[in-house]
Amino acid sequence: MADKVTKSNFLSESHNNVVELLKNNVSNPAGLKKWVYSRRPDIKSLSFKGFPFVVVYPTTLSFPKRMSLNGQKKSVSFGIEIEIISQDSINTKGKGLYYLDALSDSIIEQLNGESNRQTLRQNGLFFSNPEVSSVSVEDWHNSLIYTRTILLTLKNVTGVF
Repeated sequence: MADKVTKSNFLSESHNNVVELLKNNVSNPAGLKKWVYSRRPDIKSLSFKGFPFVVVYPTTLSFPKRMSLNGQKKSVSFGIEIEIISQDSINTKGKGLYYLDALSDSIIEQLNGESNRQTLRQNGLFFSNPEVSSVSVEDWHNSLIYTRTILLTLKNVTGVF
């Protein structure tokens, strides 16, 4: 797993913790080796590994105005968006929606699993239940692209700068 989140690595390590959790605990239903990205891959490129895939976008960060009563600690909030993208085409044999649901279920299961929550807590991240969007469908070159977003809201209590 990634390193502990501190005041000097809020953005990088909160993102790394989520990426590592997914890579180590969630399997791609289509058996792809490269499938977790930090940005959308170029799906027209020859090096594109295929559908389905997951994008873990960079972390957003918010510092609340309130501190602890003694002024020593504040709770920092993080938002991490996980996008799951799959495709119905001849190559996926019409399993695009199945892949989308399978990956979504597995990601939610791992995020809510006690062991993974404990690991994230040990690395300084506490979060509420993930928010899951509805599925959007796009027609693209005689295939359907399915997209679903999971939004994580995480917190870290840290010493004041």
